[in-house]
Amino acid sequence: MTRRARAAALVALALLFASTARANGRMPGATEMSVAAGPDHLVVRATFGLIQTFDGGKTWRWICEQAIGVSGEADPPLTVTQSGTLILVSPKGGLLVSRDRGCSWVAGTALLEGKKTIDLTRDPADGGRVVVVASTVASIDDRGLVEYENRVVETRDGGEIWSELAPLPSDFSAETIEVAPSDPQRIYVSGTASNNPLLGVIARSEDGGASWVRSELTLPQGSGSVFVGAIDPDDADRLWIRVPARGDVFGFFPATLLVSADRGQTFTTVAATARAMFGFALSPDGKQLAYGGPFDGLFVGPAAGPFTKVSSLGVRCLKWGERGLYACGSQPPDAFTLGLSPNADGVFEPLYDARTTCPMTCEAGSGFRAACETPWAAIGPGIGAPATCDVPWSDAGPSDAGNPGGTGGSAGRPDASSPAGSGGTTPATVPPIEARGGCGCELARGAKPKLEALLALLALAFAALRRTPQRALHSTDAGSSKQR
Repeated sequence: MTRRARAAALVALALLFASTARANGRMPGATEMSVAAGPDHLVVRATFGLIQTFDGGKTWRWICEQAIGVSGEADPPLTVTQSGTLILVSPKGGLLVSRDRGCSWVAGTALLEGKKTIDLTRDPADGGRVVVVASTVASIDDRGLVEYENRVVETRDGGEIWSELAPLPSDFSAETIEVAPSDPQRIYVSGTASNNPLLGVIARSEDGGASWVRSELTLPQGSGSVFVGAIDPDDADRLWIRVPARGDVFGFFPATLLVSADRGQTFTTVAATARAMFGFALSPDGKQLAYGGPFDGLFVGPAAGPFTKVSSLGVRCLKWGERGLYACGSQPPDAFTLGLSPNADGVFEPLYDARTTCPMTCEAGSGFRAACETPWAAIGPGIGAPATCDVPWSDAGPSDAGNPGGTGGSAGRPDASSPAGSGGTTPATVPPIEARGGCGCELARGAKPKLEALLALLALAFAALRRTPQRALHSTDAGSSKQR
């Protein structure tokens, strides 16, 4: 493809995308979820902010990106500590922390100030411990090779005090970090080599981050990313990694799932998808595995395989918890944005329909109203939210004085008397998806030709970008967040 053709494809893509989507240039939807210490507190990262439930999915509350301090098309990794503290990777560098359920946010730690923070994970065995990796471009030589400043920091008290672990080697770009459930001293960091984006790197620590051991693997042509997906709950030597196409945020290109039984020294292929593998989850007992994507559907089977397609769900994320397998769907055409399959058999109970979203109820002075009132005027109708959801600022008065919240531990607590509303109101019944364009993306009715054109142009533009020399792509992309 010529340079002129590539430019034309990108221009057409931008114009079409701007006309069909209203969430930062993207179709509204969920891209990740996190389960807190108890199954009742779930956090969904969406393209239009953070959505939370504190009652197991009966009510869902929205925090705008502006209140958090993120914007654009970033999908920052996040986690929830045992105490309910939200910790999120800031696209601007460092971490953002909220101790009042997302109503207000502060910088996490000075150790990562100005650093390109890439990923974080909560220790499965310790709900107060969070480990974070940052991978910042330190220098680029005359040949275009990048040297990175790779830092790992951790907190053991839910984000109050942070400490730095031993630095990682500087010749690779870090992408994901995970802690072994059976051995908190075992930490894995994945990434790709500076001098060759088709050379995957696994850095392993067996002493809690005091030292690191490195192993490598050759990646399939056209990939160039390595995401650690899970570690066996009983065997710290056994881990799974996903290898997607670099930068394939729209999910058009194949992905591979690999497993290692020897601490990441060698890998074998377990499964592959014709297009993106946006979701991966291992059951709490390590016996079952699920994976899928927006085009291939959902596959489930024994951890060693084989796997069976159990659903045509447009998978955007997967998470296995105490209650079963959670999945982010593509709504519409899927019937939900987040669903739960108790038996992991492809039969889902809808947990979150985007059209039931209401803004969080926050304490006066948190800054929530000032940041989120204007965005909600566009986002609320765009996702088909109930009209009663304007209560926190339109009816409660300038100070929101009647609403509990803030840094006292009660911010955003749902009103038990109003399952899906806010401030004691009850929203109108939500009609079936087929009856209305709930997401505001013109996908519910009469938009199939436009969607097909969008997908075609996206594929064309991405194919053009993939022809850019790999070293140049690698030099400008300091890292990408994983999708769990």
